[in-house]
Amino acid sequence: MAKRLEGDGVEVVCVNPGLTKSKLPSEAPLPLRLVFKLFGKTPEKGAKLPLSVCTDDKWKTGQYVSDKGAVIEYPAFMDDKNCARLWDENARIAGIG
Repeated sequence: MAKRLEGDGVEVVCVNPGLTKSKLPSEAPLPLRLVFKLFGKTPEKGAKLPLSVCTDDKWKTGQYVSDKGAVIEYPAFMDDKNCARLWDENARIAGIG
């Protein structure tokens, strides 16, 4: 998306909030639900990093930010063929492509 919106003034940053207690794993297998319950951050703590990414200019378009706040580079994420395939599959699932 960062490449598709380049030059439009839109910043696109992917952020992993980490293991956060939420309703997301409610239908997951019991062992996974227990992991979330025992080790997950509160929703308030889980929201801190995504909010920072939305409000702090230090994050740049096209970055992937880990749950520890580190920018991680994955070469496969930057590969044009992989990006096009992911975009097309998401569009298909969403019913827009």
